[in-house]
Amino acid sequence: MKAVDFLAAGVASEDLPISYRNCCVATASETIVGSANVFPTDALKNEDYAFVPSDRIDHIRSMLELQDWGSMFLNILAVSEAHRGSGIGIRLLGWARTRAREAGFDRLSLHVWADNTSALRFYEAQGFVRQGVARVPTHPRLPRKGGSILMRQIISAGGGAS
Repeated sequence: MKAVDFLAAGVASEDLPISYRNCCVATASETIVGSANVFPTDALKNEDYAFVPSDRIDHIRSMLELQDWGSMFLNILAVSEAHRGSGIGIRLLGWARTRAREAGFDRLSLHVWADNTSALRFYEAQGFVRQGVARVPTHPRLPRKGGSILMRQIISAGGGAS
């Protein structure tokens, strides 16, 4: 199965964490320019990875295990390169915070690749704090360096981060 097919099936589902029910899409002139996906981190404990080759799961196992259990997980926050710096990421992050609060969570967590310096700067500027690093080796299908950094943000009942 190609990655795009896997993602499309997951988003189209009713029950998977990456379901459309847990997503927000940003558009400009009817073109998708950003998206976000959140779900309770604890949903990862029940995730069935049987359809994923075991060597792929083993490769990222440290990242799957390093979580802020009991938080809302920001699985995806992506903005097209042409629209970065326009406030879309901040609005999508605001949506994620609102979803977390509405679901009764007091914090939002995420993983970001250590070599994704622009994303690290963005999250730190928004009040996220580094919690740990999952050592994920570089692989031809996953050419990232430095592992994956777990970050967390405490969110207040009033709307923002604290």
